[in-house]
Amino acid sequence: VEQGVIRLDDPISRILPQFSDEGITTPVTFRHLFTHTADMDEHFTDTWNDLEQIYGEAYPYLKVGKEHRYNGTSIGIALKALEHITGITLPHLYQKCLFGPLGCQSIESIDGSALTWSNAYDLALIGQMLCNRGKYDNHLFFSEENFKQMLPQKLDSLLGPNTDITWGIGLTQFNEGGLSSETIGHGSASSCTLRVDLQNDLVITMTRSRAGENFEQNHERFISAITNSLVN
Repeated sequence: VEQGVIRLDDPISRILPQFSDEGITTPVTFRHLFTHTADMDEHFTDTWNDLEQIYGEAYPYLKVGKEHRYNGTSIGIALKALEHITGITLPHLYQKCLFGPLGCQSIESIDGSALTWSNAYDLALIGQMLCNRGKYDNHLFFSEENFKQMLPQKLDSLLGPNTDITWGIGLTQFNEGGLSSETIGHGSASSCTLRVDLQNDLVITMTRSRAGENFEQNHERFISAITNSLVN
């Protein structure tokens, strides 16, 4: 998007020939895929060598823009398009365009939704880049204008005026433990933490392989211990 190759509202058929918009009422766009409104399911599908072929055949039967259903497959489809555009595999793209320039030493990532490993410091580097609205050190990863497109927003343009669903491009809202209403981040199947409070210029990260038995009652206390310590 930053380079002008695609727009979020472009149909995926522009890039992936497996998707034909002929006879399709609502063409699936990159925005549908990244906001989980493309009627797809499951995680761990990125590594399927024929993922785009399978969903290309199912495309005429998908109810695009009818509901929000969190999944990893739609992200995987969008990232297949990214590989097609660049001619570079996704793990190498991550290293070349994101992790390497940020100086991340621990991160290994092989898909778009579930198979990523990192320590808390490297996750904080990504959080700080987001807190800087796309900048870090001497690098500009994306403009503030494009950063705003990533922010969570009500999905009424995709799901209709009656929806209450709010979602961003890889980002969701958080407001627990004294964080401001301008806090973004994402959850994790292993219960890692990524919180970026844009109002307070605050980045909180924590990584783990899985949640402990007292995680639910203690996690917000963990966040509160940090926000209660802020000094203007």
